Amino acid sequence: MMDAFTSREQPIAPDVANCPDGVPFCTGHPADHKNPTEHFHRGPITGMGAGRAYADRHSDGIMAFHLVQINDETPGLDFEAGGDWPTLALGEVDELISDMSAHLVKLRAVRTQMADLMARRLGPTATAPGRTWTYANRSGTRYTLTCPSWCTTDHTHDMELKSAPSDVRHQLYGAEAHAEYTEAYEKYESRPLLCAHLAVSPDSTVSPAYRVPHVAVEVTADTWTRPMDPDELTEFIHRVAGQLEELRAMQPRLTTARAE
Repeated sequence: MMDAFTSREQPIAPDVANCPDGVPFCTGHPADHKNPTEHFHRGPITGMGAGRAYADRHSDGIMAFHLVQINDETPGLDFEAGGDWPTLALGEVDELISDMSAHLVKLRAVRTQMADLMARRLGPTATAPGRTWTYANRSGTRYTLTCPSWCTTDHTHDMELKSAPSDVRHQLYGAEAHAEYTEAYEKYESRPLLCAHLAVSPDSTVSPAYRVPHVAVEVTADTWTRPMDPDELTEFIHRVAGQLEELRAMQPRLTTARAE
């Protein structure tokens, strides 16, 4: 496994007490809850470019968004795309690209949060029931397991091999991507690239991180990240997005080099 992280962005913390109505994302600002018949629930505001030249007079940043909800209605997202956009120098364009990549990761994260809130409102019928199956290990001890609702693993192999509980792994495979590359400039082969897996191994003896749902990414063939929680996955996405910008920057340089 490869260590994909050296730091983690801290989550945005509300600067006031939590919501008195128990709405999970709400900052609980008293002014939003003083009306006994109408409570406004607002999440922390996430803005891009606070203090940057392109944000101009918007000191808290532009393209700001936050979750909102009135009483127990369906949550929504308030999004403001304002900004004055002065003429930027090359370094400021680099700052803008970097900030936009990070901001997009945060926007995707709040979209996931919204989807989770919607699933909770729909209740248990929104989640597919897991499969329950039984197997015996090599000593004949029988185990009954129920897969998580998202598990797509065919556990026939586990049953035939009489696996130990620590060997059982529930997985959901993400869409595969491939690219041709080689290790020694000899034979180029199509190999996996950034393939993600959602997984859990409830009785893992390797690490507690494997006993809870996590995502591991096959960065290249047989080279994996460590198991990631949601915050770690967000940071990993941020790093990949930043590297994609480096690849995009190389494209015009290659075009220019070919023209010389």
